[in-house]
Amino acid sequence: MTLEEFCQLEQALISYHGGCFSSVTDQALQAMGLQRNVSLSVQNFIVLPELLEQSDLLVVVPERLITHLDNLKRFEPPLKIKGFTKTLIWHERTHKDPAYCWVRELIEKACLVDDGK
Repeated sequence: MTLEEFCQLEQALISYHGGCFSSVTDQALQAMGLQRNVSLSVQNFIVLPELLEQSDLLVVVPERLITHLDNLKRFEPPLKIKGFTKTLIWHERTHKDPAYCWVRELIEKACLVDDGK
């Protein structure tokens, strides 16, 4: 896929705050004086597989999120894109629950190892 094709194709992106149509991919494109065609913004990765299966949308995601989704076509992005920010979010009512605290600690440790920190 060429950079020109990439910019022209209709795309979705993940915006944790919702409604944002710009991400690290767009920042990388903007630095080259380019812009892509983002028509859909979703708040999390969970809805993406079904969305992608039922549309012609393109989305830039970490490869490990689509490893087991054999019915999706994969392409290497035609540009260098900085990594993604990982966000851990929980409800206030579980903030002090020992079991939830333990799970959050495990997730945080796994992410730090994954980032090479």
